[in-house]
Amino acid sequence: MSIETRALAGGVGQQVLGVNLSHALKEDVKDAIRDALFNHCALLFRDQDLQPAEQVRFTQLFGEAQPHPLNPRPTVPGMPEVLLIQNRHGKRGARNDYWHSDISHAARPPAVSILHALEVPVSRGDTMVCNMYAAWESYHRACAECSAQCAPNTAAKPALVATRSRPTPTACRSRM
Repeated sequence: MSIETRALAGGVGQQVLGVNLSHALKEDVKDAIRDALFNHCALLFRDQDLQPAEQVRFTQLFGEAQPHPLNPRPTVPGMPEVLLIQNRHGKRGARNDYWHSDISHAARPPAVSILHALEVPVSRGDTMVCNMYAAWESYHRACAECSAQCAPNTAAKPALVATRSRPTPTACRSRM
């Protein structure tokens, strides 16, 4: 079975249709979800009603669910892998809650960050995602173009000496 996806705005992300994450998923659906994530960098599953244990189970499709090493916020009781991120009118959350909740600073960060929105405000509730593969690739192209335009032996040589292409779903899966 394959999954149905629909493109989101911009150059990143797909909405996944017809998958209920609160149910146990068949292996071919799990594989299709992993492939879609690694091909599109972000996935959106609308109208999900997940209990914390179901969210952790889904997270484990991509590797071990890990508690945040800095313990910056409250967690679901008995489930340190599930952070509670709350921003309410008149009660601001942690400064970081406006930016991210991932562990990208770690030497070996988790493969994914999963957000499950229980309440989304009418305005200012956007989740923004960027495609760092595309940023890296365009940065490398810009450096190559700059280098080609500069005379040899000048200080304007790119600092980039090694490049990394976008990993394939198979390569990403081998990291899990």
